[in-house]
Amino acid sequence: MGVKLTSKNETATATPITAAATAAAIPATKKMVTLQGKKIVPTSGVFMISSPDGKYKYIGVSTRIEVCVKDYMKWLADGKHGNVEMQTAYEANNKTLNWQILKTCEKVDFAKEKAIACKEHNVDMKVAFSKEIIKAADIVVE
Repeated sequence: MGVKLTSKNETATATPITAAATAAAIPATKKMVTLQGKKIVPTSGVFMISSPDGKYKYIGVSTRIEVCVKDYMKWLADGKHGNVEMQTAYEANNKTLNWQILKTCEKVDFAKEKAIACKEHNVDMKVAFSKEIIKAADIVVE
């Protein structure tokens, strides 16, 4: 099953990644990981997953972004992702989503940096551990 995932960051061009190759390349328990044959230290910060047509955007935070994205892609490929909107976008876009690192930061800065990214990219922000959603236009960053 060929699951395409495109990686974009501030310094690199888009690179397609298959879910199978990504799953095999990134072990969940090590600090140093291998991605497409290169050893890397997982990135801590804010990331965005979006559909190629730009209709779907998800902004998340993680201390291990590459591992997180690999897990998301496995769940999407298996049809078992908990985010129904992301699963629908994945299926509607020929099993292809894009991802990019928006900002590297420490865990202590996640809330503020996620709010900034949601505002900049016009993405509504879900309040953790609740069903409340803050509209992007209503986000105030101090």
